[in-house]
Amino acid sequence: MNIKNLNIIGICLLGLAIFSLSKGLGDAFLVFLFLSSSMFGAARMKSLIEKDINIKKSNLKLAILGILFGVVSMFTSGVIELVCSFAFGSCFGLIGVALMFEKRNG
Repeated sequence: MNIKNLNIIGICLLGLAIFSLSKGLGDAFLVFLFLSSSMFGAARMKSLIEKDINIKKSNLKLAILGILFGVVSMFTSGVIELVCSFAFGSCFGLIGVALMFEKRNG
């Protein structure tokens, strides 16, 4: 599976998570959220393996983006807060994936 397909599946699962939350299905929300973040992590690992990426520069971009999402999530409410909080955690989770990749190949 290529990187683009993994990201598309992750976005679709995120949409299903938001839909299940709107219907009051808390357990399905958590499952879809976990699966979505797993797809994003798999896409990140695959891109690190296949491409020559400057990991430090990429991690810095993800950290800045994560902080921005974190700040937005603190000052909003409702679905926007939820999506920004997820994006905040995902950005720092993707940094963790890169650190694991560096440690394995370092």
